[in-house]
Amino acid sequence: MRIGWWTIAVVYGYWVLYSLILIVQFRRVRRDRSESEQARRNDYRDPRSMWGLALEGVSFMVVWSFMEQHPPTFGVTIAATALAVVSILMTWAAVRELGLHFRIKAVVTTDHELIHTGPYALVRHPIYLGLMGMLLATGLMVSRVWSLLLATAIFIAGTEIRVSVEENLLRKRFGPEFDHYRSRVKAYVPFVR
Repeated sequence: MRIGWWTIAVVYGYWVLYSLILIVQFRRVRRDRSESEQARRNDYRDPRSMWGLALEGVSFMVVWSFMEQHPPTFGVTIAATALAVVSILMTWAAVRELGLHFRIKAVVTTDHELIHTGPYALVRHPIYLGLMGMLLATGLMVSRVWSLLLATAIFIAGTEIRVSVEENLLRKRFGPEFDHYRSRVKAYVPFVR
């Protein structure tokens, strides 16, 4: 038996909710953010983070390119759905907490605040945790085990690039305050590293 339409519909449902959260927040932030020339000149920027984003994108292509031939079991469907819901909620809470600081590219502005409340008290990069949860939920539903493992490795490599770049920018802007936060709170997987 091949993966049914309902499996694909459930996974697309996860992604519609996840994408809506990001799109709505991104549009709101772009509308509300003042982007004066002076503010842009004083930003800390590093375009290398986009290489990490590209690798994260490749990881999702791997998950979708090597689809499982059999539908997931009921237990796997429940586990993947629960993981997707938690990931969606984590991402929603994180982008709300970031407010006007939410960006796709790695940018830390001169008026940037170091956010360490809400999900940022659990991990320093909760959006990446949410995205990794979505990768795993999607892979559990539609992908072969070996391709999910490969996709996860690629995702982690891309995320490590983004985390490194973003944290260097935060360290430049906040110095010891960021170092103290970094020493207390894990990167993007709770209780690891």
